[in-house]
Amino acid sequence: MKYNFSFKCKTCFSKLITIFLFIMYNYLIGQSAATDIVRDEKGNFFSIKYYSKVSKNLELLKLETFYPNRHVAMLELFSSGVKNGVHKEFFNNGNKKSKGAVFFGGKKEERCWDRYGNTRNCIKCG
Repeated sequence: MKYNFSFKCKTCFSKLITIFLFIMYNYLIGQSAATDIVRDEKGNFFSIKYYSKVSKNLELLKLETFYPNRHVAMLELFSSGVKNGVHKEFFNNGNKKSKGAVFFGGKKEERCWDRYGNTRNCIKCG
């Protein structure tokens, strides 16, 4: 089956292309990002914060923290400066400690493991 796309007027096609390029330009401008890297006294990564430019302000999108042995300690996602979405926490040996999600309504879901990778009940603090 062969499709033939034709426009009745060339100005309609040029307007469509102009609108598409305008939308893509605005999308790409809104995706500006900045990264803040903090290192410990030995020069290893301590934390990495990822920001997005929103209405001339920087908004925290993601936070990664690390153990001194360079294993990831925690991964957290943010929306409008509030923890929102999937988060993961790890033991210093690299095994998963917990994985969960936080939603705008305050609802939380979480799964937990011990340092050897076995599932366990999550401990609620505070």
